[in-house]
Amino acid sequence: SVAALRSAVPGRMWGGKGCGAPCDFCRVLVSAEEIEYEVEAQVGTETLMLHFHPRCYDTWRTSHDQPPEESPRDK
Repeated sequence: SVAALRSAVPGRMWGGKGCGAPCDFCRVLVSAEEIEYEVEAQVGTETLMLHFHPRCYDTWRTSHDQPPEESPRDK
């Protein structure tokens, strides 16, 4: 789920040929002709193996690493 993906804490990561699993970010299958990133992630008490296209991984990590938006402060 999107909420689980947002709360996932990434751990170890591997790269290689796609195994035909759907990308956990865009839901499109990662074919054997494509590079796939597999990320071991902690979601609550579960350890999950997440699959990503490289561009989807980059987008996920960039959005995952962003601090929560703060409202502008009056000076």
